[in-house]
Amino acid sequence: MFLLDEGTYAALPAPLRTALLQEQETYGRGLVERVENWQAQLSELGDPITDVDSALFVWWPSLWRRFSEVTRQTVLLTFVTADRLPHRGSELTPSHWAHIRQTLPGVEPLAGTFAPQSGPNCLSTVLAAFGVSSATDVWLHGGPFERWLRAMTVVSDAVDVLGTILVWRDAAGQVQHAAVALGAGWLFHKEAQTWWAPWQIVALPDALERWDEPGWHVSTHVLRR
Repeated sequence: MFLLDEGTYAALPAPLRTALLQEQETYGRGLVERVENWQAQLSELGDPITDVDSALFVWWPSLWRRFSEVTRQTVLLTFVTADRLPHRGSELTPSHWAHIRQTLPGVEPLAGTFAPQSGPNCLSTVLAAFGVSSATDVWLHGGPFERWLRAMTVVSDAVDVLGTILVWRDAAGQVQHAAVALGAGWLFHKEAQTWWAPWQIVALPDALERWDEPGWHVSTHVLRR
């Protein structure tokens, strides 16, 4: 993969820059945004930032530094909450938290927080929830996760039981997501390896609906006794 820095990108011919942005938008790459969605914030800069014939722009660091602190906070809040289930950890009772600490000691320190940088993902979050502290900052891939799952867990029929691991697989059997049930209708997970995807507690039915994709299935596992 070849990544362009801002200077290299700016040196390209305008039609090529426009085509690149359109391609990035088509494939859903991050940091490429539509001007119309951020018009109020961009108007603060007072000059055009887009390429010729393009309605798209890139969140380059140089652009970010030009915004006021108030605008940065607005942009960040919008950015991290867009298309995201809300974190609902404050809705758990003290007694429920006490049970979680006993079974899943890694949940409370992480719940409702963001990783300092992109990397940690849903798979490493499962291990971290059980107290594997070395997994907290890891981008864990499917192979190592599957080996851990086979070595450390057994298949279970439970879903909404504290400590149950939920694993979403696609039609080819590849792991696409994983989470840990907290019981009483709650789930702990991290939706992506990006820093702006928080470790969060969400309603179990909401997560099941959100990750219900055609051809996918969910398996449940518990730690071996």
